[in-house]
Amino acid sequence: MPTEACHFRCTYCYQDFHLGRMPPAIIRGLKTWLDRRAPGLDLLQLSWFGGEPLLATDLLEEVQGHALDLARKYPPLLVQAHLTTNGHRLEPDLFRRLLSLRVTAYQITLDGPAAAHDRTRVLAGGGGTFESIWSNLLAMHRVEADFSVQVRVHLHRDNLDEIPALLRRCSEAWGGDLRFRLAFKALFHPGRADYEGRSLLTPAQEAEAVRDLYEQAVSLGLATPSGEGAGAEKDDICYAAKANSFVVRSDGALNKCSVGLSMPENQVGRLNEDGTVAIDPEQMQYWTRGLFSGDAEERHCPMIRRTEVAAAAEP
Repeated sequence: MPTEACHFRCTYCYQDFHLGRMPPAIIRGLKTWLDRRAPGLDLLQLSWFGGEPLLATDLLEEVQGHALDLARKYPPLLVQAHLTTNGHRLEPDLFRRLLSLRVTAYQITLDGPAAAHDRTRVLAGGGGTFESIWSNLLAMHRVEADFSVQVRVHLHRDNLDEIPALLRRCSEAWGGDLRFRLAFKALFHPGRADYEGRSLLTPAQEAEAVRDLYEQAVSLGLATPSGEGAGAEKDDICYAAKANSFVVRSDGALNKCSVGLSMPENQVGRLNEDGTVAIDPEQMQYWTRGLFSGDAEERHCPMIRRTEVAAAAEP
């Protein structure tokens, strides 16, 4: 997380933005950590997240470039990079620079067509964001290069009726381009499941809506993530459940999950300026327990299982 600041103020956001840019000492520690690990790795996956990571593009480019230097130094090492961005600042020149740094996988969120999106994904100073994001998506579509974009469509009770219009617009814009894939996800709030009085979908409502929207997307010639769609079943392993996966926060804290950042139990260690890391074995054991138990739910989302247990214990 090169920065935890964001220039959006999405109405449902769970982050508090109290941390800003990653300071030079943590950048040095991160690069030194990569130096230490690179000789023994075959694959290094960097996932850029925030806040909005493109508010600290210089830091992203510095660390990403360092990783590529390591790949050249240790030829067996393959570097892959993914960027989760709101897409507002992903203009053509920056996109091409990121491609040159082998940042080739992207996730960009839309909350529906313009009117629906601009009700919820707003700038910090006010104002809508859809048209800038849409313009950048169209520019990406025109680039002849090998990359992938997952357009994540948020669902809630107040926008469901408007999503089909977005699908039609996407079909007209990039239908048949397999680099662009639509994924549907209901909004949620970490550690909360109080659906009454809120616009959140219940699990049953989400399942029905997602199934219907995937069918509509496919009928319009739109691609969806591999394994998604009506009747699809999967037993995926969340990055938070993997022993060799960490969220490096901008202050050097090591978390397992990028969602519940404020949860004390989510911090499993700290990155030091000298490139060493201090790990809490007990915390790590909890997050990675699904690898040993074989429990599919624990592998799929350790945080959800934890919050379910906590909720069940409440009086």
